[in-house]
Amino acid sequence: MTSRRDFLKAASAALAAGAAHPLLSWAAEAAVTIPGKDGMIVRSARFLDLETPVEFMTDWITPVNHFFVRNHMFEPAKFDGKAWQLSITGEVEKPLTLTLADLEKLPFHSVVNTIECAGNGRALQNPKVPGIQWGKGAVGNARFSGPSLKTLLEKAGVKHKDTATHVAFRGLDQVPGKVPAFIRSIPIDKAMDADTLIATSMNGTPLTTHHGFPARAITPGWAGAASCKWLTEISVLDKPAEGNFMNPGYRLPNTPVKTRRSL
Repeated sequence: MTSRRDFLKAASAALAAGAAHPLLSWAAEAAVTIPGKDGMIVRSARFLDLETPVEFMTDWITPVNHFFVRNHMFEPAKFDGKAWQLSITGEVEKPLTLTLADLEKLPFHSVVNTIECAGNGRALQNPKVPGIQWGKGAVGNARFSGPSLKTLLEKAGVKHKDTATHVAFRGLDQVPGKVPAFIRSIPIDKAMDADTLIATSMNGTPLTTHHGFPARAITPGWAGAASCKWLTEISVLDKPAEGNFMNPGYRLPNTPVKTRRSL
């Protein structure tokens, strides 16, 4: 598997080459070749962010090689799926540690789900706002399969509803420096919905690293940030998770507010 250092070397070389020989005229400013992602628009080569050109959006189901990629930090550099473990902790009667083989023994459920970055279309906004300058392609539609999160939570025995109100996801993103960990939580009712998955496959094949191998959350109807990748821990909490990616990140007002006012 390509290490992050090797990838960054290749990306730098490709950027230099792309200046003279762009792969596609509309992607000339980011002509980096990503194995398995030919033709994608590279919005960030550091924390890999790839946008789907609108010309590729021709099918109801987005092929994996054309599905956008959003990362807030580094992807896991090297990964051993056989050694991977997923912990179920917090407000549960029987904390669990599961392997990929354990997940594959559970009943599978499939959902055709649209994942869209909350910042999709940011480049089109006026006035401009900071962040990845997505055009229209930070969105994709795929068939995800895996056990329902409800199955795992029932297996662990969720405690009383008054003390089990949210479920948080932690992935194996490699956090640089003082960047806060990417942790998101969803209400327990959403976690117990049959269509909320711990997916291990995408469009009928195992997840790729870019899309969360070996397992990711799939949270239909929610912004893509709630479908965390490379899961390593699922925690049942008595309140919403705390941290930068819960507050101030990904918060929307319920009522109109004045510019620059805190939510």
